[in-house]
Amino acid sequence: MAARKKLLRVAAVCRTAVLGYRELEFDVKLSKVEIRGNTLYLYVNQKDLSIAPKRGPFPEHLTSSPQHREAALSWFFCFASQALLSVLLPKLLADVPCKIERMDFRIT
Repeated sequence: MAARKKLLRVAAVCRTAVLGYRELEFDVKLSKVEIRGNTLYLYVNQKDLSIAPKRGPFPEHLTSSPQHREAALSWFFCFASQALLSVLLPKLLADVPCKIERMDFRIT
């Protein structure tokens, strides 16, 4: 039971770390966030893909919904989070007998 509680705390810490980092270091030229029905539409306004967009904070004015902001941050960050968490996770789980081989994200 203690291991399950620790895993839950580690998951919460990792989630907060990933979303917090992404919120401060957002590198997508997002122009609009729109909800239609059960679908969230994210409009990217990057004309030339060979030019890297400027990094900066997430454009808060595009949505007032925390869930929509989190969905946008997660969508544009799903691959990079694995690289960042590969260092943090083993340290947080040092005393939990487990082996992390792969992390998958499925955002639908």
